[in-house]
Amino acid sequence: MRIILESITVESTNGLPVACLWRSTTFRIRQIVDTWTWCGQWWMGGAQRTYFLLDCEEGMLEVFTDGQTWTLSRVSD
Repeated sequence: MRIILESITVESTNGLPVACLWRSTTFRIRQIVDTWTWCGQWWMGGAQRTYFLLDCEEGMLEVFTDGQTWTLSRVSD
């Protein structure tokens, strides 16, 4: 998987991603393979992110959200 760390547009239902738009390509999600939460160091404000590993028709994506914005973390084709 390649590290990307770019903003991504995510269509979600009940907080779960169903499709992603990145660099003019729509990624249709077939399955959420895994999900986990990362909590930052408490002494640095304790930022929290929810990660999703997504099986898409176009490849695997790892995305995360802080509750307001979505970021494409890694991609594998």
